[in-house]
Amino acid sequence: MTKALERINRAMTVKPKDLLKPFDVTKLGSKEDPCFGKLYSLTASECQMCGDIELCAIKFASKQNKVRKTIEKTTRFKDLEEVDLLKNKEILTFYYKATERLTPTRAKILTTKKFNITKNKLTEILY
Repeated sequence: MTKALERINRAMTVKPKDLLKPFDVTKLGSKEDPCFGKLYSLTASECQMCGDIELCAIKFASKQNKVRKTIEKTTRFKDLEEVDLLKNKEILTFYYKATERLTPTRAKILTTKKFNITKNKLTEILY
């Protein structure tokens, strides 16, 4: 759905005078809930007039987080891969410094505890 179409839908479901009073909390998530957390926008005049803009933003962000996590399960994103590479580099650096003063087994134990990873994950990073 495009932004313009979303605004038309909101205009059909919410009367402008209703935007000036706070939303009844008991209706959150029900069928009577016109737009709370669904059509949030910082630039929309309807949102700027609404008394519950902060709560709506929190609800919208939570919903977007769920959507993002489902997308991330099926798709790889380059920015997330960079984070993984940097973390792996940090783990490798720590492990090799630890092997200078400890046995490899003790270094692995220390590394897994410090970075809260499994032995299998550490082995995967090392090899």
